[in-house]
Amino acid sequence: MQDNNNLYTIHGHIGSPYSMKMRAVMRYRRIPHVWKDGGVGIDHARQRAPYTFRWILHMHDLSGFEGEWRPDSEPLPDIIEKLLQIAGEFYFPFLLANAVAAEAGEKEFSFEAGGMSYTQGVFKYQIKCLAALRQAYADLSNSAKTELSDLLEKTGCLAYLQAAV
Repeated sequence: MQDNNNLYTIHGHIGSPYSMKMRAVMRYRRIPHVWKDGGVGIDHARQRAPYTFRWILHMHDLSGFEGEWRPDSEPLPDIIEKLLQIAGEFYFPFLLANAVAAEAGEKEFSFEAGGMSYTQGVFKYQIKCLAALRQAYADLSNSAKTELSDLLEKTGCLAYLQAAV
């Protein structure tokens, strides 16, 4: 819908792929818009992690980015290892448990991470996410895999990526 200032208002959620895609299309087509997040925890996220929240808002779509992120000779920032540790401890176990449950025809799945047990419904989208991550890893050159293997092993991600594509 358009408001009085000829701006479209997009109502969505920060983690929604549809919301992010819609915002990207609006920016790409240079359509004036404002975005209103209706997520339940949005105020909490802004208060508890304002820099992370702002990073998510800016970094969700880099389709217009051209050039190198960093020179290959420069070491990866420490934050990359920390993010990969989170992925190895929480995200990959979640993706794998979801995929295994879907393969077995289950409607729900459970897994443990961070000393806690989680149960939720199976999501087909997450199956695609796991497959895409595995395929992206498989498509890396041998030299890139060699360069990343120690870091991926250390953070608990490598075994999840090396499984069958």
